[in-house]
Amino acid sequence: MTPSDAIAVAWRRAELAGLDPQRPRDATVSPVDPASRLLSAARPVLDRMASILTGANVCIILADRDVRLVDLRPGTVIIGEAVGENGAAVGNLFSEQSSGTNSVATVHELRVPLTVLGDQHFLEPMKKFSCYGYPVIHPLTHRLEGVIDLTFFVDEDNPLLHPMIKHAARDIEAQLLQQSPRDEQTLIEMYQRVSVRRRGAPMVGVAGDLVLVNSAATALLDSVDYAALGTFTAEAPVATHTLNSGARVALRLTRATPGAGIVFEITPLGAGVSTARSDAKARSRSRMERVENQLADARAHRRSLSVVGERGTGRSAALTRLMADTDPIVFDGLDRVHERESDWLQRVTRALDDATRPVIIENVHLLSPHAARATRAALDGTSAWFALSSDPLNLLSPDVFALIDSSAVRLALLPLRLRKHEIPALVAAILTEVSSTARFTPAALRTLLAHDWPGNDSELRAEVTAAARRRSAGDIAEADLIRLKDRAAGPALGAIDTAMRATVEQALATHRGNKLATARSLGISRTTLYKRMRALGLSVGR
Repeated sequence: MTPSDAIAVAWRRAELAGLDPQRPRDATVSPVDPASRLLSAARPVLDRMASILTGANVCIILADRDVRLVDLRPGTVIIGEAVGENGAAVGNLFSEQSSGTNSVATVHELRVPLTVLGDQHFLEPMKKFSCYGYPVIHPLTHRLEGVIDLTFFVDEDNPLLHPMIKHAARDIEAQLLQQSPRDEQTLIEMYQRVSVRRRGAPMVGVAGDLVLVNSAATALLDSVDYAALGTFTAEAPVATHTLNSGARVALRLTRATPGAGIVFEITPLGAGVSTARSDAKARSRSRMERVENQLADARAHRRSLSVVGERGTGRSAALTRLMADTDPIVFDGLDRVHERESDWLQRVTRALDDATRPVIIENVHLLSPHAARATRAALDGTSAWFALSSDPLNLLSPDVFALIDSSAVRLALLPLRLRKHEIPALVAAILTEVSSTARFTPAALRTLLAHDWPGNDSELRAEVTAAARRRSAGDIAEADLIRLKDRAAGPALGAIDTAMRATVEQALATHRGNKLATARSLGISRTTLYKRMRALGLSVGR
């Protein structure tokens, strides 16, 4: 279901509930427990967000799993009074039956992130707002714990808000996870039960710092493999994996109870390490190979393609590989910052009408709703081969989502933090590319695996390349990871600040360090930009 479809269905639910579009329905008000698990986890995150948004016409709203509002943090009195007039008050039930379509009630209903802009609200008094909503899911139980929302006036959107709400939800989920104690005894009991069935076959149990391993696994794995296993979750009970030795294995994952760790049953694929290494290339179904296969197929049949993913995941590189040797015309949504929208659309339309060269349009998530609709219309009428790139789907407005949906093939690039088990292979590939004979020690690889990589593949490549320049041969140790040490030496950044830093860095790079142009593109003053840069550990310079 597309975002626009989701909103249309939400309107239908509100109509069936008999909600009057002119006013919210009086909702049940009940006391809020300030010591609840959700509020305890969310409070430090909300405090940080509120300190950032003080003085901005943005209201932070947190609802619990019953869609009852449990915390509101307005940045100004004006926005606080405005949302209050529409039923947003602590203790109020904010369901679709009482408040219609919005990014609290509808996200609670759908359990997925959603942006609701202006006229997409069911209630007329709410059409002056736009809002971003994100579900808070408990990492262990996978239950919906609540919804976090940013509400602001329609004409006061800011590019910093999108990444902020996404990473705030992750921060709250991380806090919820920390509240869940690890039962190491449960892991031990599960490990013992599985070992009876395995009869000496390789198996490993991992719960935080506790690692249980039998002699068969000891002969097969090294310290890099144990670190990589620690990045798996039990959501997919069966998986294949390439060990640090090159051997290909099948993994069966079992989690006894939430928080009790995971038991890995390991089955080698092939006769041995050398055989596994030679067979892996032909038989591997790794994510990286699937990406290349999708690109090759789209190139061979000249199918239109959209690449979606976070910054640094390789969106531009994928489009470059897709259209290698074709001389495409390249457009960028970032150009709207310094070019009139009508002029930009005219150039895009002209290239698509001409259709003599392929067309690439990058960063379409930065297009306005009007520009997205106009671009979609131009694509629908062209015979040109085209490709698009954007941020992840859950961050897109309905019009940009429809634009992405116009392509025949969609390629999603996962952030590096969700595929840390690939890091050893990626490191080896990068070292080969830069013709380095050095190798990372297990301790150095564990350091790489522990990092969250907000810059994704681009950040990893920069780190590995820099380390390889310092150590062209021999061992690359933890002490050689200067870039990670420099980042650690700066201010400790949570997920919200990391997202804001990445957004500011991208804007600075786009405007070649011009602070005034960067501030304007972010919708803040130059003085505020300087304050943000200092707080985020970015050099202000001259």
